[in-house]
Amino acid sequence: MFPVMKRLVNICICHMLYHVKYENTEELNKYERCIICPNHTSIFDPFFIFPKTDNVYIMAKSELFKNPFLKHAFKRYNVFPIQREKRDVSGVKYVMDLFNNNEKIKLLMFPEGGILKEGRRKRIKTGAIHLASSLKVPIIPVSISENPKLFHKVTVTIKAPILPNEEVLQNKERLQEASNELLKVIYENSV
Repeated sequence: MFPVMKRLVNICICHMLYHVKYENTEELNKYERCIICPNHTSIFDPFFIFPKTDNVYIMAKSELFKNPFLKHAFKRYNVFPIQREKRDVSGVKYVMDLFNNNEKIKLLMFPEGGILKEGRRKRIKTGAIHLASSLKVPIIPVSISENPKLFHKVTVTIKAPILPNEEVLQNKERLQEASNELLKVIYENSV
């Protein structure tokens, strides 16, 4: 069912509703285990990544799972809830278990924690760097055209991997600095 859904998303969303142009997709295939971190200004952002990625799990805000239809559909396509407003220990444990039990897994998470309003950026959360450092997996930064308009071109630029250092786990300031650097890479040369 995954290949069919990927093809549908690719045709309907990435070619018909939007005209998505991908740059450097080979970066997504360099690693069998990684965390993919794009900016997030549209509800369609996960759909722009989904057709180009195998073995992907998607972290989504827990509020979306209150809708029974969405909850069922999400679970079928490896989308799982995370509580954004507090430390979600069970969500982090779920991610750790996913990586410990799968040789091939890619996690899609939005490091700013939600959809950003036009022209505004949030302070980046440290979760992506913390997870990548703990799991010893690379982060693939991705820049998606901000606030895409229907029937217009969207550029998805996959950037060179960042290999987090375990030492950042020892110091909150270094963890925040590494997270700020990730955000800088994501937005570098963004459209």
